[in-house]
Amino acid sequence: MGLALNSRGVSTSVLPESTTFSMHVRRDVRYSVTQLTSHVFDLEMPALAELVGRRPLLIAFDEVVDALYGITIRAYVQQHLNPFSTIVLRGGESNKRFDEVERVCDAAIASGLPRNGVMVAVGGGVVLDIVGMAAALYRRGVAFVRIPTTLLGMVDVAVGIKQAVNFGNKKNVLGTFYPPIGVLNDPTFLSTSSRRDLACGVAEIIKIGLVADPLLFGLLERYLEPLLESSFQRPSEIAREVLERSQFTMMTELAPNLYEDDLKRAVDFGHSFSPTIELRSDYRLAHGEAVAIDMLLSTAIAAHRGICASSLFDRLIVLYDAAGLAIEDDLCTLPLLMEALVDVKGHRGGNLNFPVPNGIGTCTFLQHVDATDCRVALDAVAHSARRNVLSKRL
Repeated sequence: MGLALNSRGVSTSVLPESTTFSMHVRRDVRYSVTQLTSHVFDLEMPALAELVGRRPLLIAFDEVVDALYGITIRAYVQQHLNPFSTIVLRGGESNKRFDEVERVCDAAIASGLPRNGVMVAVGGGVVLDIVGMAAALYRRGVAFVRIPTTLLGMVDVAVGIKQAVNFGNKKNVLGTFYPPIGVLNDPTFLSTSSRRDLACGVAEIIKIGLVADPLLFGLLERYLEPLLESSFQRPSEIAREVLERSQFTMMTELAPNLYEDDLKRAVDFGHSFSPTIELRSDYRLAHGEAVAIDMLLSTAIAAHRGICASSLFDRLIVLYDAAGLAIEDDLCTLPLLMEALVDVKGHRGGNLNFPVPNGIGTCTFLQHVDATDCRVALDAVAHSARRNVLSKRL
């Protein structure tokens, strides 16, 4: 006989040969992403102090952040928070390794960070991933806060609940789903970002606009050049709208499938070829640069199959030119793309689930992409690259 689910979420099923107890518990995930209008570590800015309170604190940031903002951060922490440990990490994708997670955990242990402590990560996506993963593992989970300092971190890495590190020659193969208690996005950090870092963030904004938000895509087409020239400070109302729409649209896409129970995800657009491209470049290509190349190849495949208009491919080329994003790389060969397709199927549960745009603000999924598709895409990108070179010479 079977017994109904009881009030605590446990049910019992009794058969002649066995008794089974089944657990059914829903996960309630709550966290906030706050877009600030002034510097998060200004001594008069209460956001972080209100979020963290007087809880024991470990704060981590990378060497670049330390050089630019270390004095300001330490002054804020000493005045408003309850610091147990400060750790400076090595940034860059090549340092997104498990031993860096261990360094954070070692610092937490050495400082005696208790179960009610909180880890705060200040930096780019690599630092956010390392500290988020350490927080998920240390004492089976302590609270953590993300403070991204790069455009890519603000619009992509920081708004979800996952973090990962590279391991065994595989990108992001070890990771966790573990939500922060909050994210504080401070656009003033972007004023010290390099043009390359800004371009990488733009690639992710293009991605979410192309598959989910036509208005966002249109804002980029109209305002990208002045936004980049001002490091996303001006026009101030446009910069704010682009950042906020990017975050909101990304969260809206993630929310119904936060733990990726469904491996068919629009936000994977640009992330089919790119993990292999990035890895095989030995991280010479940054994440956003690899994603940009992937998006162009994927759009070329869609245009070749008649899924989207060929003009969409051309509009991407124009945006890339404005952003300073490369549209091709010598590393991208037919064998590499075919290798990437095999690898991505393993990451997506045996299905390709290859997202391609079928218009601006919407996408569809392919379950079969072959060598002919990839060859046509490579040829289309190469032709556009040659055309760009000739036009710049004239």
